[in-house]
Amino acid sequence: MNVAMLIRDAATAPDWAGLRISLAAFGLPSATVAVGEGTVSITLPGDRFVEIVYVPAPIPGDEVQGWARRLVFWGGGDGSHASHLIAAARLPGTPLEQAQTLTRVLAAAADVDSAVFGLYWGAGPSLVQTETLLETLRDDPNDLPIPAWIGVVGAPTPDDEPAVLTLGIGAFGAPELLVRLPEGNEEDATDFALSIAAYVIRTGAKLRAGETVGLSDTQRLTLTEVPHPFGDERPVLYIPYP
Repeated sequence: MNVAMLIRDAATAPDWAGLRISLAAFGLPSATVAVGEGTVSITLPGDRFVEIVYVPAPIPGDEVQGWARRLVFWGGGDGSHASHLIAAARLPGTPLEQAQTLTRVLAAAADVDSAVFGLYWGAGPSLVQTETLLETLRDDPNDLPIPAWIGVVGAPTPDDEPAVLTLGIGAFGAPELLVRLPEGNEEDATDFALSIAAYVIRTGAKLRAGETVGLSDTQRLTLTEVPHPFGDERPVLYIPYP
């Protein structure tokens, strides 16, 4: 089960008034909401259930702050927070369907709780600012909030060149991607990594070493299986972005 938490800048319990309306706005119109002491339970059609628990303290340890320092796209400060909300879910379906439902619920919760400033997605891990998450899903709840699910960190290539490594594609049954960062083209290479991650998650494509990937008819970059740059036993797919 994926661990997902909303980090907050206040140590007061949230007010869940308006949550049902917010859930409908994020594509979950038939939700039943039950508020308890420090908890809110959301029951959805299809035997789906999410419980959000208020914890009046920061997430233990330095986990969030550590990833806030490393993740490329966070941009929300050092990760320090006063309290958090932790979600526990029972969600049938594919990993993509589960992730979409849980993310919509958490977006709705963040929308009615002004103290929330970020989502920590444990399956990445990744961190995304609330405003980024809400902007992605408000226009189209069916859109894939890739920055919420996929973390990106700096890492070395097998030749010790600068690269970025995705974190979180593995939760969708695919290898992580290691994309070389050419000097002067770092931003494009990082965006490329997220674009390929989005393609893999959306289509369920099974990328393999020896195949090619690209974002245009002429771009063909060959995938190579290499050891994980940080020692994980699972190999990654290396893309030599030009």
